[in-house]
Amino acid sequence: IRTALELVLASELERKEIYVVTDLMSASWAASTGELAELLGEHVEDVLLQVIDVGAVDHVNFRLGDPLVDFETVPAGGEVAIEIDVVRPDRGTREGLNVELHQEQFDPKSPPVIRDGKLQIANVKVVDRRVAEFGSADTARVTLRASDLEAGSHNFIIRLEQPDPLLIDNQRFLTVLAQQQRPTLIVADDAATGQNLQAIVDPSAVASGNSDESPVDQARYVQLSNVPLEKYSVICLYDPPPLTAQVVESLQQHVAGGGGLFLILGPSMGTLDNIQGNPLTKLLPGPLSALAVRRTSDPVVYPEPVALSHPVFFALGQSPEKVIWNVYPIYRNWAFSSLSDGVVTLMKLSDGSAPFLTLENRGRGEILTLTTPIPEFDSGKHDLWNLLWTSDPLPSFAILLGSFRSLSGANRESLNYEVGQAVALSNDPLQWPSRYDLMTPEAHLLRPSAIEGTLGLGAFEQPGTYRLRGQRNEAVVRSFSVNVPASDTALVRMQSQDLDERLGADNYRLAHDRSQVESSVGQARYGRELYPLLMLLVAGLFLAEQAMSNRFYQIKLGR
Repeated sequence: IRTALELVLASELERKEIYVVTDLMSASWAASTGELAELLGEHVEDVLLQVIDVGAVDHVNFRLGDPLVDFETVPAGGEVAIEIDVVRPDRGTREGLNVELHQEQFDPKSPPVIRDGKLQIANVKVVDRRVAEFGSADTARVTLRASDLEAGSHNFIIRLEQPDPLLIDNQRFLTVLAQQQRPTLIVADDAATGQNLQAIVDPSAVASGNSDESPVDQARYVQLSNVPLEKYSVICLYDPPPLTAQVVESLQQHVAGGGGLFLILGPSMGTLDNIQGNPLTKLLPGPLSALAVRRTSDPVVYPEPVALSHPVFFALGQSPEKVIWNVYPIYRNWAFSSLSDGVVTLMKLSDGSAPFLTLENRGRGEILTLTTPIPEFDSGKHDLWNLLWTSDPLPSFAILLGSFRSLSGANRESLNYEVGQAVALSNDPLQWPSRYDLMTPEAHLLRPSAIEGTLGLGAFEQPGTYRLRGQRNEAVVRSFSVNVPASDTALVRMQSQDLDERLGADNYRLAHDRSQVESSVGQARYGRELYPLLMLLVAGLFLAEQAMSNRFYQIKLGR
């Protein structure tokens, strides 16, 4: 409307009119601001703004909301849970709607191709189905699941089994990457703790009972000096005791070379007196100051997220601020007198006494440090340092998984976008090819190339699944999905007062049918069409002139 106003004002023609044809759905007017109403008010005498409503007052649109996936990147062999809202209109009569999860069958030997102008993909089958039960509400949330995901990109379509005429919001697209965890070493003296950490990182190995093929190894601290650390991308030290200078030097080289180190501090470090001067302190984010100890009767101290957008929080499936952290008291934790330059606090303790989780970049690698141990089991042999695992382990599980995946570099990428949003995928030249064939949902073929480790693909306006095929010794297939935001198809009609707020109450005319358009146009142009009034005026003047003339001649004749 602003652009149209500038255009007609620049015209030398006398009539300046703007016609807005709209269905009056609120999503189309979301970007309107008060500046537009002010601008229209300045030119209300010069320009007619005619809003023509062509929308249907009565409509029925069952629709799907935006899909919410718990993890966009999962360990190979794991599962994914997808939550999605099903919305029925106010006058909807269906009591329940079937929602289906369709999965494209993964076949690395049959990459997608375009043949005879059509996109050829693997077979698609229904892997889950749920009924959306509304009750008295107009929105129902369903959870769909897919499990045993092989390593690679997995494409899903969520569909209403009985679609309505507006097809665009009857289905949603989703891409999930199942990725082999990079080689990981978990060092823990407690075997049960080591197994739990391995199950978090690589659930498939635990589920199958075959740990020989798992990318996750376990070791005890007495074995650490003999382990070839160069084999591993990520090393986790759970509740480490004081370490030798040789081991610490090897760990520092591991991090400097690009590896990840995850320190989960606990009671095995000993007292502050005997840890001072130990080589282990070289791996910490700062000099230790004290071991904080609280009683159960003391005010509750709990973790608080700080760096809300950091990848360690991806596994929470929601904003870390929405987790009720105050039900997880911390009774003991290590504290630092200061933090080294460059250390970032990802989570802090609620009383501000110490960080809970920190991140430090060293060389090409990273060190994550937890100041209290998780997971920690209630064995009854010692006082618990926290209740993070014993109360409800899900948030702690998510933080641990997010930490491992962050250090492994597996979860730093978004695979699901909205229409119009720029798509950029990381493209490590040691892992991925530099050139691809990009196949769009409409079977158009593009040939993008990676530049400096990034595959910039631009924005896409067509919803659907986009497939990338490259060659690196063998065919390489990647995918991402694009959706129309659910808000764009929410058929909520604007009211007159809503238009008044956006355009100004006296700055436009609203018409609902042809006669109203013609009437309002006539009134807006000249108040009313002048020709009929002008003819009446001429006739009146003629009659008045005749009357005056007759009277004049009668008077003169009488004299």
